[in-house]
Amino acid sequence: MDNFETTETKKKIHIGISDIFVFVILAIILGFLIYLKAVDRELFLFGYVWYPNYIGFFSEVLMFAWLLLAWIGAPKSKKRRNVIIVCAVMLVLEAGLIVWSVYDHTKNTADTERITLSDGSEIILHERVTYSKFGEKKFEYTYMDVYQINGITSKKLGRIDETYFSNKCLSQDKYTYEYDEAGKKLTVICEYGTYGDSVVRLKEEYDTGFLSKEFTLE
Repeated sequence: MDNFETTETKKKIHIGISDIFVFVILAIILGFLIYLKAVDRELFLFGYVWYPNYIGFFSEVLMFAWLLLAWIGAPKSKKRRNVIIVCAVMLVLEAGLIVWSVYDHTKNTADTERITLSDGSEIILHERVTYSKFGEKKFEYTYMDVYQINGITSKKLGRIDETYFSNKCLSQDKYTYEYDEAGKKLTVICEYGTYGDSVVRLKEEYDTGFLSKEFTLE
């Protein structure tokens, strides 16, 4: 009898500790998401910028996995069986969202380059192509996002809209940059090739073949 009670007590303690562990992990993730939102930053790991929705999807996967394991170990009932089914379905859906989001992000990435500036500051240039369709016509939009890296976080400094460029400046290596250490000003100069179409044009005096944009680092 004593052994049975001891085993049950250990089981309860084990479950309690595992619950606390999951709650702590979820709280850390939630706190980190709030921090990133508050300072207007994104996670930067393994050379990639991870958008907040990726971390959110991961925390939801963890939560549903924990619920699934907790309810599987409980006494059987119709209610518990329904909860297990719902948790299993949500777990698969959330995991699928992570895979799809990463695939979509990777598929539409034209190029990424990490640059160390003269004062040691690090930036990421990320060129991305997205598509939309109106009726039978398909439109392509190209953007170059500029991030400043600080440890495991990144801050978006701005974006260069390359939609009307005939060049993809980053992937075709049609760009240069200048950096002013004193003012912490980064200027990215793109050789755009031809600009626009019959609707969108530059005035002749501005159609030099190059466009530049300035970004201020922290």
